[in-house]
Amino acid sequence: MATLTEQLDLILTLKPNWDGYNADPIRPRLVALAKDFLEFFQVMERVTGQDFRLFVHPTRVGGVQIEWTDASQEHELEIDPDGSLGFLHIDRATGAMTEKKFSPPAEGLAFAAGWLPLLAQCGSGLRLAA
Repeated sequence: MATLTEQLDLILTLKPNWDGYNADPIRPRLVALAKDFLEFFQVMERVTGQDFRLFVHPTRVGGVQIEWTDASQEHELEIDPDGSLGFLHIDRATGAMTEKKFSPPAEGLAFAAGWLPLLAQCGSGLRLAA
């Protein structure tokens, strides 16, 4: 099975209408940002000892979605073509959903590392071991 990074590289090869319903091709800068997030998750897995069971896939609008789980929640991070980030968190016990959306920083996606601290603000399930 392809690694997550290899899957993201394959996502870049998708052509317009890749799903048969006029889906947009995936933008390389969004794949680059998704790779940055994957690196962050790898570090968090080493630090916390958690296995986030990450999945990546393209979105119809030309973005990338990363999904993961932890002991109590399911999470989705959608990186949209405009550089915004959408988070969805589903409590596995209650089914309660929480959504958050962040607009891109004024500097654009070149400032991708600035997004990573937002994970702590959005209830991402990434917790440092006490």
